[in-house]
Amino acid sequence: MIAGGMALVSLGIVGAILTSWGFFGTAVLTSLMTTGSGLVFLGLVKRRGRITAATQEQRALSTSEHKLLEERSRRIRTAIEKAGRPQTFEALVARTQWTREAVLDTLLFMKERGLVAEDLDLDTGDWVYAPSEPEVVPAEPVSLMLEERRALSERTETEG
Repeated sequence: MIAGGMALVSLGIVGAILTSWGFFGTAVLTSLMTTGSGLVFLGLVKRRGRITAATQEQRALSTSEHKLLEERSRRIRTAIEKAGRPQTFEALVARTQWTREAVLDTLLFMKERGLVAEDLDLDTGDWVYAPSEPEVVPAEPVSLMLEERRALSERTETEG
């Protein structure tokens, strides 16, 4: 993308030097240079995003960091459950007496693993955190759809 942008800018500059300065020529050559500059910019932004993503992927948790975050997660979950209602970030910092960074890292760890649910409290406008509830999947469907009922009745008739 960067090379293509540089090529368009170069083509626009060379074209401006070699051609006349009529209205149409100026508009086309200026468009080439503008488009080329935009492509160079977008290419640089894309490259920066790839570098940032690569550094984040490289930062894998060591065993000790993982165990530390698991223990912190257990304590955060206990603090939320003792309060009996969802807690704000600030309330968790005050309740645990940890640094803001420690609580933030723990909540991110918990959120990535589905251990905590982040929700907006519409009354106060604050983000609150509550232990996420495991999804309960019934062993059998509660209510059958009509197609399922028909298939079940046809199967019973052919067997019987």
